[in-house]
Amino acid sequence: MFPASLVLYGIFFLSSAAYCYRTNESNITSREKLARDKIIGTLISFAALIWCAKHGLAIFPGEPVRVYFIPAAFFFAWASYFLLDFLAARGLGALMILAAHYHLHNSFAWDSPLRPFFSVLCFIIGTCGIFICGKPCLLRDFFRAIAQNQSKRKAYVIFLSGASIVFISYGIYHFFNPPR
Repeated sequence: MFPASLVLYGIFFLSSAAYCYRTNESNITSREKLARDKIIGTLISFAALIWCAKHGLAIFPGEPVRVYFIPAAFFFAWASYFLLDFLAARGLGALMILAAHYHLHNSFAWDSPLRPFFSVLCFIIGTCGIFICGKPCLLRDFFRAIAQNQSKRKAYVIFLSGASIVFISYGIYHFFNPPR
């Protein structure tokens, strides 16, 4: 599962790099709307809430409250559709935090090469997720900045492409070198 998740996360970063590369003044309105999209946001938030509920099950072993975790994820995803603004940005930030933690934890469990470099990359991604969750309008501002400034767009495309190469390379490496 870990090698596959690394490759999928790398593909996500590669598609994000392509999305950022195609962002310009002519399509900025559609990019800005993405951060506030309720349908995509509800789906992303639901995935993040289910992931959190699975972690919560480990915290409360044998407790009667455990049966409410998954239904609560359904309820809170439904409620967030009506109550939260910038839902897609918040859901994306939550998934970035969860994925950064998952990949960082497993990189040590699977004895990854260049762990300090990978740890810093996961730290950067998780921190960006925290900022996006805390101030979701930053995603909209990010799209505006890369649409208006070509050098910023190139820098972010290079970073996202580099992250994609790292994650895909780690996924391929761990596919052929599982832990002993």
